[in-house]
Amino acid sequence: GPVLVGGTPNSQLNERVGTAVRSVFTDNVRVYTSLEGAQPVGVFVTGYVPMPGRFSGIPSSSALHFIDRAGGIDTARGSYRDVRVLRDGRAIASFDLYDFLLDGALPSVQFRDGDTIVVGVRGGTVTVTGDVADAAVFELSGDTLSGRELARSALVPPDVSHVGVSGIRAGEPFSVYLPL
Repeated sequence: GPVLVGGTPNSQLNERVGTAVRSVFTDNVRVYTSLEGAQPVGVFVTGYVPMPGRFSGIPSSSALHFIDRAGGIDTARGSYRDVRVLRDGRAIASFDLYDFLLDGALPSVQFRDGDTIVVGVRGGTVTVTGDVADAAVFELSGDTLSGRELARSALVPPDVSHVGVSGIRAGEPFSVYLPL
């Protein structure tokens, strides 16, 4: 029979319907729910994106949906580590998109009309080149980045034994060759 879901947040919809169905059908039951219609919301995207503005979606749209609509994160100036969702001027969520890029983890936010996504300014960076699977510019999550985390992000092959580090330290050129 019918399962009453009025007032159930979208994030709990699958669990609620699944519980009701499993009370009748007890073996090998899988449930997937999807809203055929939802009240649209307008979310502002600002900060370091190419096309800031107000974009439409539904409350269960991901932050990535709205950021994509704004042209993505400005790769020269925008942060993948400092993305915030504001509601009534207060932060209700923050994202480090490296968690999504490396592990597929993206916190869920139920958006409301008028919410704002702010992409912060890019922090310090490290450029990785050479014998790695993912040569790229990596943004630091603070003032430092461990070699282990950088090697994981750059996908350093197991047969690489040494690393060259160069840059500026205390305003002076710096270069060292170290065992990995």
